[in-house]
Amino acid sequence: MSRYLLLVTFSALSTTHIVLAAKCPPLSQVQKPEVVANYNISKHTGRFFEILFMDTVETFCTCFWKNRVLTKFSLHDDDRLFCGAMDKGIWFNVTEENYLIPGQKAAFNLVMESPIIRKIHFPNKVLGYGDDKEGKYEGKYVWTIEYQCIEKQGSQVYMGLNLYHREWNPPAEDIEAMKQVFINSGLQDHWIKLKHMGSEKCNYPSEDV
Repeated sequence: MSRYLLLVTFSALSTTHIVLAAKCPPLSQVQKPEVVANYNISKHTGRFFEILFMDTVETFCTCFWKNRVLTKFSLHDDDRLFCGAMDKGIWFNVTEENYLIPGQKAAFNLVMESPIIRKIHFPNKVLGYGDDKEGKYEGKYVWTIEYQCIEKQGSQVYMGLNLYHREWNPPAEDIEAMKQVFINSGLQDHWIKLKHMGSEKCNYPSEDV
């Protein structure tokens, strides 16, 4: 990644949302008990494409897919992103660890290991997921919604929303199901703030995971 892009990324992370006086919404509001109770981590593996997001870390990215595997300690992500302003975009690799939290489900301690925002801890929560009712994805989740919110000195300084799907161009009914999660979680005002990620220009890999 270019020094320019690194500077812009760090600047965005350090300044965006600091103007918000509100606290992070209560976890009991955004993450419903039934989501936690029915969450199956083994269904949360494989290849996912990010399709919608609100995340300052990815402000200048236009393509994003990940391969996710379950280890003894984490959901390990090998990510591939295309990021950059104007003609400075490049593909680069990111390694993320969603560390398991003893005694908790659908909650992780997310740490970006390389190459950017290293060692910052993000409290990553799963807000929703879609079951594979047709057996197209070996019974694993078709889509997931992940959420992070950080407070400093009693004020919200960061919120991230990441929507993933098995297809980079998902069907409309799945998008509508994701929107319903936002409504149920009291985050409907954030739905219109989401940005689209991905297109046919991303040259996504076609091989199976």
